[in-house]
Amino acid sequence: MEFDSVQQWLVDLEDRTETECMSVLQGKPLHTDGRNNFKTTQSINWKGGIDEISKQAVSITEQFDLLFKCSDEERWEELHQLSGHVTCQIRTLIQSSHQAIPQSTLSILQQQEQVIGECAKLAQKVESFNSRLCKVSLINQMTCLEQSFTHLIHLIITHLIKLMVKDLQVERNSAINLQNSMSSIISLSLEGENWCQLISHAGGVKSLLNVCVCESVKFAHVQSLRALSSICCLPEIIAQLEKEGGLCVLLDILCDDLQPECVKGEAAGVLAQITSPAIEHNHFIGGLMDNLQDLVNSLMGLCCQTESQEIFLLSTAAVANLTFIDSMACEYLAGICAPDILVSSTSTYKSQSLFSKDQIATILANMAASDDFHLSITRPGGINLLIDFLHISPSLYDTETEIAACERVLQKAAIALTRLCREEKNAQEILRLKGVPRLVELCRNADERCHSDAVLVASLAALRKVCMTCGNDSMATLDVKQLITPKLMDSFVMCSHSDENFV
Repeated sequence: MEFDSVQQWLVDLEDRTETECMSVLQGKPLHTDGRNNFKTTQSINWKGGIDEISKQAVSITEQFDLLFKCSDEERWEELHQLSGHVTCQIRTLIQSSHQAIPQSTLSILQQQEQVIGECAKLAQKVESFNSRLCKVSLINQMTCLEQSFTHLIHLIITHLIKLMVKDLQVERNSAINLQNSMSSIISLSLEGENWCQLISHAGGVKSLLNVCVCESVKFAHVQSLRALSSICCLPEIIAQLEKEGGLCVLLDILCDDLQPECVKGEAAGVLAQITSPAIEHNHFIGGLMDNLQDLVNSLMGLCCQTESQEIFLLSTAAVANLTFIDSMACEYLAGICAPDILVSSTSTYKSQSLFSKDQIATILANMAASDDFHLSITRPGGINLLIDFLHISPSLYDTETEIAACERVLQKAAIALTRLCREEKNAQEILRLKGVPRLVELCRNADERCHSDAVLVASLAALRKVCMTCGNDSMATLDVKQLITPKLMDSFVMCSHSDENFV
């Protein structure tokens, strides 16, 4: 009998499923890859969540403006309907925040409760509103709700950015999360400086620098440097970069012969960004002076070796910015024959960008400020190159960005020529190469100078310097007396207020 029971059990076993066994099997990975040091985690689109919350918040803020307008104009029936719509939108946003944030913080949950409570109070006041005597109380309640809502949005966005930055911790995240986080940072930084501040406050600068130096994530070095360049748009963020040892990281990358060119190019881009003259009240980076020569040598080496237009532009931009910061940069450039490298590069593909020419003109103009470096500029044909830059016409370009770059090239080329004219042989060379007729054209033709007063002043100054150095007789046949005889201000006023050529 016992044998029959066992037999029956074995027969029944063929059609039975033990749920405990199935649960264990489902919980086991199908395979493991020992080569992958990253944890397999679900990829979360932080940027998408931030965008969705921000979009809804903007819409609700606009509704608040309408609420206050209805109150001012005493359109009570419309205000009654609109207040209900606003509270519904707020509840929808709170639901969206639960989806965007895997686990809300206590402060967010408490603020959500407060906002919902303020919504209820507003609904109660609107329902019981029956006299203009209650108007002040109603406005106060709408103000309280708006302030509570704004604080809630700040808490949610800040928390999402902290979670996004947390994904930059290479030891605890997957490669895809790391890349998604950096992509989100780059995208957010393009939307405004306030986003860059939030990323910096969340520890973004330090986390990105850690990615840059982590050997196990070399695939992410280019993207992390680009993200750093994107967020370093404010003096306080640049100061944070210096505090976290960012300059040393950049210097190590640029001076490391084993680093790929693409990584060096991005490091040059970060350096160009943090030294940009366009950033008002920029933070002074003390470490630059201590490492200036190494930086100049590394950047010019990159300019010489690369065939990429983008990397050449980033490298020359960084060098140009360094020449603004300290004149010693010009001395180091002269020591390694940098003008030779720059002049010879203009015949190659990598420097054909108008923006690269802008940087070359800047470097030569800043070097020309000192007589000590004039020979290093003129020897490889710098005057010829600068006159070629003068002949660049804005009519060849369509976008505002290109036309602005063209204006800068014309202005800086004229400034460089003016400085070089302190020596008579250089002024004579400008005459020989027919540079004066183009300077005259830039003064007389507003279209050719992008209608720029800066180009006009630089061109007038160059003409007068050539005349002063070579003598009036050398320019008598060129019909430029109207431009060089009056006072500079008189010539400027005459040229800037006339659309016709002089006869």
